[in-house]
Amino acid sequence: MTKKEALKILVLIESIYKGYLIKNETVTFWLKFSPELDWTRVMTKLKRHIRTNPYPPTISDLTEETVNRPFHWLQEYKKI
Repeated sequence: MTKKEALKILVLIESIYKGYLIKNETVTFWLKFSPELDWTRVMTKLKRHIRTNPYPPTISDLTEETVNRPFHWLQEYKKI
């Protein structure tokens, strides 16, 4: 996913969930790790989330995740 696509996702989340503002650190995170994410999969999960949840998604709601294979960037982010 490109940085521009990541920003589109964040803008979409803010426009759908009125009164929800995304923090600067969340934007920084998405921009830093966007090349590791798949645009199509994230958008599919976001669309599903919008249809089924009244609350904004977390990053983990939209990114690929498995119990046995965590993202290496998540470990790096936790160091920050």
